[in-house]
Amino acid sequence: MARFRFRLQPVLEHRRRLEELAQIELAQAQAVQQREEAALQSLHERARLAVDQLEQQRLAGPLDIEVLLLGMRYLDVLKGQADRQQQVVERLREQAEAKRQALIGSMQQRKVLEQLRERQRNAFLLEQRRQEARQVDELVVMRHGRAARHASQGS
Repeated sequence: MARFRFRLQPVLEHRRRLEELAQIELAQAQAVQQREEAALQSLHERARLAVDQLEQQRLAGPLDIEVLLLGMRYLDVLKGQADRQQQVVERLREQAEAKRQALIGSMQQRKVLEQLRERQRNAFLLEQRRQEARQVDELVVMRHGRAARHASQGS
């Protein structure tokens, strides 16, 4: 019995490798994005703590203008860093989304080839069954013909 051979199997294997690479790239992009989001969150937390400290000093007693100005400058610096970090995070989100779309494209290309392979395999199996049925029919006809000849010679 002949075996099914998908002529585009090397292309399918190549598409699988491309899909795996796209998965790795997406995972790496997401890891970088998460790291940078954590850094942004840390900046927001530091700003919140600085505001809390300024508020505590205001409530603790006489207001020291120098400390207040220093605290305000620190908050301005943190805000600038947070703004820049937000831009970095947004850029990384866009890159991760592009990697996700590339992965989806790779998956779709692989699935198309797998569906084609499955259709060709089913057509191959159907043809194999047809050939086997034809061979069985021929054997039955030949046996019936021999049996009829033997019966006519024997009478």
